[in-house]
Formats: sequence, C-alpha cells, structure tokens
Amino acid sequence: MQTLEQRVESLERSNRRWRCGAVLAVLTAACVAAAKPGNTITDLTRSRRLEVLNNDGAIVAVVGPNEDGCGDFRLFDAQGKQGVLLAAASDTPALC
Repeated sequence: MQTLEQRVESLERSNRRWRCGAVLAVLTAACVAAAKPGNTITDLTRSRRLEVLNNDGAIVAVVGPNEDGCGDFRLFDAQGKQGVLLAAASDTPALC
C-alpha cells in the first residue's frame, strides 16, 4: 500500500504532465491558427526591393530602385540571364 506522501508525489507528477500537455496543445492550436491560409489583403505593403524566386530558388523578377534611385523592373530566365528591363531613368524611360 502506498503512503500518503507517495500518492501526493504521484498526483503532482501526473498534474505536471497534464499541464505540459495542455500548454503544448494550446501552442500547437495557436500555431495552426496563425498559419491558416486566408484572404488577407493589406491596404499597403512597402519595401525597398522585391525579388520573386522560382521553385529552385533562382531570382526570376526584381522590382526596386536602380543605381540612380529611379524605378526598375527586371525579368530573368531560369539561368539568371536578364531578359527584360523596364526602367525609369532620370532623363528618359527605357524598355530593354
């Protein structure tokens, strides 16, 4: 037969396991809820540069400022070779 002290220790261990399990369950639920895809549309997104990658991680499009600080839009092929350049230069726009 277990002593009262052994029974209390056993209950305390069990209680700790249940609390840990409950905390993990709540954290898991929060992560799943946060990762749930939705139709979130923002009114404004600001960035200095945007790069679009293909499935292999190669850059296929870049939008950002050029060396003159003007707008620049570039498209690249899968090997990284630039195919299209649309730029607003300080003196004249360019399409290459």
